[in-house]
Amino acid sequence: MLQEILGTLSETYDQLLQFSIAWKGLQLQEQAATWTAISAIFTGLSALGVICALVISGLSLRVTAKTGRDQTRAYVDATRCEICYGGTLLEPTSTGDFEGYYVRLTIQNFGQTPASEFQVMGKVLVRQFLEDSHGDTHVIEDAGEKTWRRLFPTTPRSLSLVGMGAATPIHAAAKKDEGQIYRCFLLAQGSIRYTTIHGEKKESPFSFTVDGDRIAAHFRARAVRRFGDQSEPLKPLEMQFAPKEE
Repeated sequence: MLQEILGTLSETYDQLLQFSIAWKGLQLQEQAATWTAISAIFTGLSALGVICALVISGLSLRVTAKTGRDQTRAYVDATRCEICYGGTLLEPTSTGDFEGYYVRLTIQNFGQTPASEFQVMGKVLVRQFLEDSHGDTHVIEDAGEKTWRRLFPTTPRSLSLVGMGAATPIHAAAKKDEGQIYRCFLLAQGSIRYTTIHGEKKESPFSFTVDGDRIAAHFRARAVRRFGDQSEPLKPLEMQFAPKEE
């Protein structure tokens, strides 16, 4: 009887021992699975970090490249506009005047590299109200684009906008403002198109104005100098910057 009890206890002990060993093995497997999952998460985070770093690096490179292009490209703009005397016309203007005047536009490249495929287009006109273009008269547009092969930095260039055809609106503005019948303005408007060394197509609009009363006063001053004893030539009449139209 005692031997049977001892045998039963021995078998129970062996079963408990085997269960304990199996339980520890299961715990070790669970721990291994947990660490594997944690390792996978860290690996994924590391890969995500690498991807983010590559994306940020690519963006940084693009920003740097754009900054470099912006720093080295040409920046062209009109800096000055004047009414100049061009001599006596062979035929009178539509206003009946023989005195030839033209609009001289000065352009400069403020960038660090030359501008190529350079073009200037524009028009000269008379306007009663500076902000209202519906009543524009005597509009003379540039029939052909003014083109230079290169415009180098820091070297201003001048050209005649619409040529001697500008004499008609210039005289019209002066006549309309004589005697303060009503105030009107002469406008010179247009745009400058050019290509940078990076192949970018750029356009810069310009707009200048002067009121007709100042033009008439300039004509009178020139007549005094012409028929008087003053030998110093009259300087061209400078126009002012005007709001650029969309």
